[in-house]
Parts: sequence; C-alpha cells; structure tokens
Amino acid sequence: MSTLLRKRFERDKADFFRFSDCFNVDFIKQLSGSIDAAQMMADDRPITNRLENRNSEKRLVLDKLSVHVSDLSAHISDNEPNTSAHLDLTLLITSINQRKVDAVITLLRRLISKFDSMSDVSPEVRKYASEVSVLFADLTFIEIDTMKLQREKELVVRANQTLVKSLWRMVESISNAGLLIYRRSNPNKAREYSLSELKSSLSEASRS
Repeated sequence: MSTLLRKRFERDKADFFRFSDCFNVDFIKQLSGSIDAAQMMADDRPITNRLENRNSEKRLVLDKLSVHVSDLSAHISDNEPNTSAHLDLTLLITSINQRKVDAVITLLRRLISKFDSMSDVSPEVRKYASEVSVLFADLTFIEIDTMKLQREKELVVRANQTLVKSLWRMVESISNAGLLIYRRSNPNKAREYSLSELKSSLSEASRS
C-alpha cells in the first residue's frame, strides 16, 4: 500500500507542496527511505523456528528427567533408605512434571551438590548422579540459548514495529492531505488517497 501511495504522491507532489510546507523534497526522501527499510525488515521466522526447536528439545530433556529422577527416587526408597532420607526428590519431581524449568535447574544444582558431598554413595546411585549431571547440563544450555533467542526476537519485533509505525504515520499524513486537497476539485483523485481504496487497489492487483 505504501509503495502505491508513494507513486500517487510523486505524481501529485506539486499540489502537496502547495498545500503544506511539511510536504517537500526531504519528506519524499524520508518516505522512500521508510518504505525501503520496511521492505527489508528483519524476518523473525528463523528465530521463531529455532525457538520452537529449543522448546521441543527442552520437553524431551524434561521427559527424560522425569523418568530418571523417578527411577532414582524408587531405587533409593527401596534399596537405600539412608540415602533416601538425605535426598528429598519430591519437590524436584513435582517441578519437572509441572515444567517449571527455573525451579528444576535450581533443584538439580542442589541435588548435584548433595551427590558431591556424599562420601558413601553406592555405584548404582553414582550412575544415576552421572546421568542427572548430563541432563542438567543439557537443560541449562537449552534454557540459556532459549532466553538468548527470545531477546533476539524481542529486539527484531520492536525494531520492525518502530519502522511500521513511522511509515504508517507518513501514510496517514499523505492520505489525509490528499483527501483534503482533492475532495472538491477532483473527487475521483481524492478517492485514490482513501486508505480503503488503496487497500482495495492492492487486493485487485494481487488477484490479477
């Protein structure tokens, strides 16, 4: 729509220049620059796709953790009551099942610290602890990268919104001025500056 409006504005620029000092050569340059910038706006879809992949990976890790920590809890409850008393896994299992990633990472960090401080850990529990450490590292990496991607997406979206708002203000200025300039002298041309007519023209062009 903005490209079509620019063509009409270029065609009628002499009338706009006479109508208001705000329409001048600098305005045309700014309009062209804004349109070109809008056409080259950063595409956030690659970031969105990477975020979706990270979220899928996160779900897989949490599923593995749910099974692994539940198995660990069952093992120490049945075979190592002393260890069971030292390692309270109830809150961790609940947090994993509720997908509370921040809480899971914090509780896993504490659990690994407890494993490290225990001198009489059985080989079976040590095996569980090793796998917990691997899953903790995977989950932490995925979460850090997810937050980084979210920040990147927010920056792209914000920059795009700024460009669109700036361009839209100029489009509205031209449209409003065109309606005022031609509403009596040339109603047909006035309609060309109506936003609804511009949208209609674009729809017809896209269908042809």
